[in-house]
Amino acid sequence: MPQRFSNAWSGYGFHTDATVERNLHNANQYLRKLGISTEGMSGAAVLKTYQTYTKTNPQTGQVYSGRTSGTGTPEQNVQLRDRAHHMNEEGYGPAELDQSSASSAAIRGREQQLIDQNGGAQSQGGTSGNAINGISDTNPNKSQYMDAADQLPGGKVEFSSDEAENEYLQRLMTNIEEEILGAASGDGP
Repeated sequence: MPQRFSNAWSGYGFHTDATVERNLHNANQYLRKLGISTEGMSGAAVLKTYQTYTKTNPQTGQVYSGRTSGTGTPEQNVQLRDRAHHMNEEGYGPAELDQSSASSAAIRGREQQLIDQNGGAQSQGGTSGNAINGISDTNPNKSQYMDAADQLPGGKVEFSSDEAENEYLQRLMTNIEEEILGAASGDGP
């Protein structure tokens, strides 16, 4: 009998609720990456994803870069953020999705990459639409965020820093994928 998605993580040495939450989040992101919606799946968790977006001022050409998160699709999360965005009053156009990830660190780094690519923060003498950097130069985690952003887009789905745990979770995701795709084609249980 196939293992239910909701209990797939029990009994494998996860020690904290945060670890379980992170792994469930990454599993849901992996399924979304495959184009598989978890909406309506029995026991499927609704999990948060993280996005970067840009907004362009058509008058000045300046580009504002930002980040958001939520439990909707990446496009829904960006649209929700854009509804009452503070840069709308400055004449900036609609937010456009740049990247989506299960990793908040990668998205935090990606926001800073976008600010730098679009002229740099104004507080540093730059010309982007951002008044300040997304990550302060004095932030001790800056290199971690930037390294994580360098892994976007695509690449292997990493669930944790433990290689054995990653291998198990990769196999589990493959089994879930096969089960879902088999059920969708009528070949499944």
